[in-house]
Amino acid sequence: MRRITRDVALILSNLRRFFEAEKAARGPKMLNLPTRRAARAEGVSRSTVTRVGQKGWADARPASGDPERRASKSRIPVEELSRVRAAVYEQYKNRAIPTLDSTLAYLEVLAAVSSWSGPPSDYKWTRATLHRGMHDLGFNFKAGPNHYDVAREKRTVIAPRESFIEKLRVYRESGRTIYYTDETWANKNMTPRRTWADGGLIAQLDVPSGKGAWIIIAHVGTRETGLVADAGLVFVGKKKSGDYHGEMNSDLWLKWMEQTVLPKIRGGVLVVDRAPYHMKLTAETRPVSSKMRKADLADWLESYDAVPDEWPTT
Repeated sequence: MRRITRDVALILSNLRRFFEAEKAARGPKMLNLPTRRAARAEGVSRSTVTRVGQKGWADARPASGDPERRASKSRIPVEELSRVRAAVYEQYKNRAIPTLDSTLAYLEVLAAVSSWSGPPSDYKWTRATLHRGMHDLGFNFKAGPNHYDVAREKRTVIAPRESFIEKLRVYRESGRTIYYTDETWANKNMTPRRTWADGGLIAQLDVPSGKGAWIIIAHVGTRETGLVADAGLVFVGKKKSGDYHGEMNSDLWLKWMEQTVLPKIRGGVLVVDRAPYHMKLTAETRPVSSKMRKADLADWLESYDAVPDEWPTT
């Protein structure tokens, strides 16, 4: 059965009253005026009856009975919207947090003079119009990018990231296995974040979360085969507070790499993050420095077989 909407029910009720009135009057009226007769029977205007009767008009209407939503037309000139975007960007440039009130103040003060936003303008902004204009431009009042989001888009960060992605693509195309390693921790009193609870004090675990002994876990694996067998590192943390990174140090990490991980992933490529204990420089990895003595520099070049051919032999 087709769902009867409120509008359909209203039209049916009007038709019933119209026909009852005709019955009481002992005969129909306006038989030669079908449009006016239909309008009076249905309780709508004659223009509506004419429009509905046009060919194809009814087929384009929504079948669910929901009211038709017309796309709202922006009455804000395009050049004024560009001023709004410029005002928001100018506030960020000045290390200010843009709000509706502050952006409105920018537009009001600078509207009468030629400035960064363009020539003078006589457009009158209101808070409601500015709110609609901000949404038309794609702005939303939400948590914006933090310091780390901005830092990731710096050129000094983008270039190494693109180089890393390109190298990884080359390794994959050559058939090399890509291994990833990371560290995490588990607390003695760790419990699931979501459980079946009714909001009362009985349906909960009385556990002092975050207190007690914890273990540090490090492992290595691939996306295709999972964790490498017998390559994990697990030990009990000794510190009672602080981040788990404080439990791991470069000596322990390098020892785990050399004795456990590297022998099991020969021929593969290992990807590590930039944790401090991953970045320690050893005597073998320390690059040349301008503070080196001449004799030390010569020894470094010889140890890495990097002595230029044109240098005289000693």
